[in-house]
Amino acid sequence: MNKKLLNDNKEYIYLLQLGRFTDSKSCENFINELNNKEVDYVYVLDNGIYFIYSYISTDYSKISMKLEAFTLIGYNGLIKKEYIKDRLNVIQTNEINDKYIFFDYVINSLIQSINNEEISENYEIFNNPYDLELLSWINMLKSINNETYKERIELQAYKMIVEKIK
Repeated sequence: MNKKLLNDNKEYIYLLQLGRFTDSKSCENFINELNNKEVDYVYVLDNGIYFIYSYISTDYSKISMKLEAFTLIGYNGLIKKEYIKDRLNVIQTNEINDKYIFFDYVINSLIQSINNEEISENYEIFNNPYDLELLSWINMLKSINNETYKERIELQAYKMIVEKIK
């Protein structure tokens, strides 16, 4: 089988979506409910819509088990599949530029982290980072050993990619 094809399949991510809101007040009320129940989440503002995600994975069976657990505590979540590399299409350019190279690197790094693979180094990115805050979150993924914190950081990195790539 083609190795490139196998790697491309891993670039699909699954997100456990707990909520979708068109107004900030409804989103805030739902977030307060999640905070009261100590549920981990991030909210992502994507094209004017607030999405609440609680888990990210490249493994459908793993995220399905998380969905079952949320269903048992009363949440009607859904699993959203995304080809995250499509996010690069919003970068307006006729040629590869620093922004594209940076976001390609952080997306690949996020996928590697989710797959429990070693995150590759790109010294060009470190010498001239397009977004230092996002790069810092990606760098945390390289050294974190606590799975719960790692999952939180992966969600936060996803949020930042979506909100900053525009």
